[in-house]
Amino acid sequence: MAAMVENGLLAAAFPTVLRHQQTTHQKLSYRPTGRSCPRVSGSSFKTKSSLSSGYYAEQSKKLTEVDGGGPPRWFSPLECGCSRSTNSPLLLFLPGIDGSGHGLTLHHERLGEIFDVWCLHIPVTDRTPLADLVKLVQSTVRSEHNRAAKRPIYLVGESFGASLALVVAAQNPDIDLVLILANPATSLSKSLLQNVVPLWDIIDKHRSISSIPVETILWKLNMINEMQNHLNSNLRTVDAQTLILNSGKDILLSSITEQENLRSVLKRCEVRSFIGNGDPLFLDDTFDLAAAIKRASYYRRGRSVDFISDFMPPSPSEFDMVYDPFRWMDVAVNPVMLSTLDNGKIIRGLSGIPSEGPVLFVGNHMMLAMDLVPLVSKFVIERNITVRTMAHPLYFERLTKDGKLPDLSFFDVFRVLGAVPVTAANMYKLFKLKSHVLLFPGGIREGYHRKGEDYKLIWPVEPEFVRMAVKFGAKIVPFGGVGEDDVLQDRCWRRSWKATPVLSNSPSQIARSLLFPIREANPNSRKGGYIEKQR
Repeated sequence: MAAMVENGLLAAAFPTVLRHQQTTHQKLSYRPTGRSCPRVSGSSFKTKSSLSSGYYAEQSKKLTEVDGGGPPRWFSPLECGCSRSTNSPLLLFLPGIDGSGHGLTLHHERLGEIFDVWCLHIPVTDRTPLADLVKLVQSTVRSEHNRAAKRPIYLVGESFGASLALVVAAQNPDIDLVLILANPATSLSKSLLQNVVPLWDIIDKHRSISSIPVETILWKLNMINEMQNHLNSNLRTVDAQTLILNSGKDILLSSITEQENLRSVLKRCEVRSFIGNGDPLFLDDTFDLAAAIKRASYYRRGRSVDFISDFMPPSPSEFDMVYDPFRWMDVAVNPVMLSTLDNGKIIRGLSGIPSEGPVLFVGNHMMLAMDLVPLVSKFVIERNITVRTMAHPLYFERLTKDGKLPDLSFFDVFRVLGAVPVTAANMYKLFKLKSHVLLFPGGIREGYHRKGEDYKLIWPVEPEFVRMAVKFGAKIVPFGGVGEDDVLQDRCWRRSWKATPVLSNSPSQIARSLLFPIREANPNSRKGGYIEKQR
């Protein structure tokens, strides 16, 4: 049987370690001429695009010049509908103050692979009251919900559009909505517009509205004020799953402090910050909306996220984006993977690992599981195998907004690389799909083992996963990881946990904050559910 040994983390840095729709409104079709984004099938990270924010400004200016007025209406960009699946959810884009509906120009192709994209166009001369604009969006939402009640509807908006999405969600709590809000305009009274900065100077610097008549901008700002007053008394009724994207650079509206206010009020809300990105965020060449949605596990095609069927393996460009922050480990650590061939020969690399699944990798957790990303990444780099890691529920959901645990964004990289909640049902589905599955039977307890428990297996006495693996004929590959505990023992145990930022909370503190608290039991006791015989 093939076996794998991971030679541990940070060893090179420490030489003492040896191993280491259909509405009544008009639908428009629009396609940019002459240029298009390169397509990567299933990609959730942006490849280099030939389009830019300057191109958006050019198209918006042309649209303003030829806009014949009329009521607000939906249009579907032609480049969005080439390769999406039949059960893709609907995405409704609600524009910012400019109202053009082209704010997602840089993201059309990638979003079109996984969504049915509709964009709302509000002509610059339109003066539709807020109540009628809300009715328009609401009628579309209800019509599409009645057509496909089991699929969610995404409302994506920036500044003005984000506030409009919140108003619609507050009035439709019975519909399964997912809100993706960039720099939501819910704090106008705290913005630069109320200060001494001249409005004209702001407009001149704001590329997305510089071509819009001042009268139109003032009309939209008055509508924002109306929406703010409405949300002040109705925001708590919003039950939609909400993702707030913050760049911290909105010229017109305050968003840095407002994101935390929204997070504390909304029932199901997560925040992802992209400090340093441009304004508007959706027109930043370095930002990818599809990636942000997937990394936060906000992409789903049913009533809840299915981490098996909704998962899309990372493309080469996606993988590079995820792995780049961890490349320093290759330089500073030089981790080594060893595997065993069928003839018993031990070789360097992963050639001994079965190519066809189902395969179950079973091994030990080293301290803090710092080796997990390099370990899973090596399978992609060397064998082009996506390993589905069975992970603790804290990687996917938080039942409380306080406690000692890291923010959910800390675990985004693991979910992108294929982590799934560790349940019998998920393991059954993965084996049925003939996947490569990675399991750490010791779980969090082993990952946060105590002093003196280095390399000690803290596993259940009766590992049920073996029976399931045998049922599907899965190849079981046991492995051991060594090196990291030696480093931490040598460098960290000599100091208090609080002296090391990553370890600022002790294992027992973190344990008490888990969704399913860890038993502080004697590892040598059978009552604690751990293996007492260590080999």
